[in-house]
Amino acid sequence: MPEKRRFIPLEIALLTASNTRDENNDVSGNTLEKLLTEAGHHLAERKISRDNIQPGFLAGRRDDRAGL
Repeated sequence: MPEKRRFIPLEIALLTASNTRDENNDVSGNTLEKLLTEAGHHLAERKISRDNIQPGFLAGRRDDRAGL
């Protein structure tokens, strides 16, 4: 039977990038926070940052890393 490993809690930071979310309606962020703390990990920091990418910014751009 394999030896049981000791649980090591992690310090985890959550970042939501959105122009429409705040602490009250960030469903995915709230879910992640709940799950990580229930699992015994620690929420180190949580922020909501504005998504400043303008519409059409990526249209017509190519990704040289993908060879496109």
